[in-house]
Amino acid sequence: MYVATSRPGSALQIAVENQHEDIVQYLLSNGTQVLPTHVKSVVLSRSKSAIQLLLDYGWPINAPLGWSDPPLLAYATDDYDLTAWLLSSDADPNASCALNRTPLSAAVQYSSFEVIKLLFAHGGNAQQGQLLHYAVWRKQTDRLAVMKYLVQQGAEVNQMMYYNDRESFVQREPFGIGTPLHDAAAAGDLEVINLLLGCGADVLARDTRGRLAYERAQANGNTIAARLLQSLIAGS
Repeated sequence: MYVATSRPGSALQIAVENQHEDIVQYLLSNGTQVLPTHVKSVVLSRSKSAIQLLLDYGWPINAPLGWSDPPLLAYATDDYDLTAWLLSSDADPNASCALNRTPLSAAVQYSSFEVIKLLFAHGGNAQQGQLLHYAVWRKQTDRLAVMKYLVQQGAEVNQMMYYNDRESFVQREPFGIGTPLHDAAAAGDLEVINLLLGCGADVLARDTRGRLAYERAQANGNTIAARLLQSLIAGS
């Protein structure tokens, strides 16, 4: 049963979800406000013409979609062709939201290696977006290759998360932010831990709550990872 709603822009959302681009254009031409939810839906529809409508009617291509939500390019990075098209339309792989998350941040966690390389070919910066931290949580089988690539591109192995974004750092500091090794220890991913160690990760680095990486592993029940990291401390 259809339930009417008085939410602003709901007609536009329905038109977007049903891919009625003529209605989308009509609503936009009559001043309907575009909201981030509309933008996400349009990008996820993979319709270049619908995305172009939003851009033509004034949506800034590099505007964040929320406090922790990067610009629309982040929602296209599972589609190589669409990503390339947006980049040709001046989408910025380094454009950030308030929490210093960029389209590249999303890509290194979720997208194909080919898309990641494409973003770097269009100005991607390994010093923005906390890339190595997000790559730690990547689930694809190529995660180690992606992390090696990020280090080659200049990502710093011992970089504290948000070290280069003061506002984000202050907001997240009480929760205990640390280095990529802290993240890998928390995840208990031995392959990633060993990769980071091989790239020079510091087992004595502490997070903002004073914890070493092995303590993060212990807290999450990752006994093997904790023992490995402790043994390196004992042998140092």
